Amino acid sequence: TSYAAVIEAMGVGRADIAWLPTYAYYLANKKYGAYVTFQTVRSGLSEYKGQFIARADSEIDSLENIDGKIIAYTDASSASGYIFPSALLAFNKIVPAKKMFLGAHDTVIRAVLQGKADVGCTYWSPAVDGVPQDARKKLLTEEPNIFEKIKIVGYTDWIPNDNCTFRKEIPQEIAEKMIAAIEEFKDSPEGHKAFKELYDIDDLKRVDDSAYDVLKQRLDAIDTAKLD
Repeated sequence: TSYAAVIEAMGVGRADIAWLPTYAYYLANKKYGAYVTFQTVRSGLSEYKGQFIARADSEIDSLENIDGKIIAYTDASSASGYIFPSALLAFNKIVPAKKMFLGAHDTVIRAVLQGKADVGCTYWSPAVDGVPQDARKKLLTEEPNIFEKIKIVGYTDWIPNDNCTFRKEIPQEIAEKMIAAIEEFKDSPEGHKAFKELYDIDDLKRVDDSAYDVLKQRLDAIDTAKLD
């Protein structure tokens, strides 16, 4: 029922394979030695970014303008909704007057739209056929002019995509067979269709833990900022 529950299930051997977002993988690796096998690929990319948004009629046009403002994050465990944007602000010594955690990306956008927050942090993905694919898209049905009403004022660094994680204790020979089976399935017409419907996955890329080094660096930056 939650990523925390999935991580604990891997730790006690009740789950062997998990599909985890960036930060959840970091916790599973750090706590139980779980290791990444595949990274998801969407629209040809195995990375995405976080974005800073504000109302289109706001005077906030850059990261520097965020200093002293009210900022809305999604969740403290979200790479694009908190970890990367807060680390970027800390690195640039930009200090919001107040921060709030609202849980979902669409909730953050509503808070900015309604003036409850000056700035919001959500995920960004590149446009497809000229249509934006970032978190603002979630509000298109209820707010058809959302792209005109909410602007992007800045971006984080690239963030590694979610992944397929294996439990540490899986015997190597079994792990290799499972990896081969996943590779064979994802390249088949049936597999491609299933991954697309499952989580909008276009492909899988073989990686190791070093693909997530950038996340560890951003977490260190946040810890350093707290000490300062």
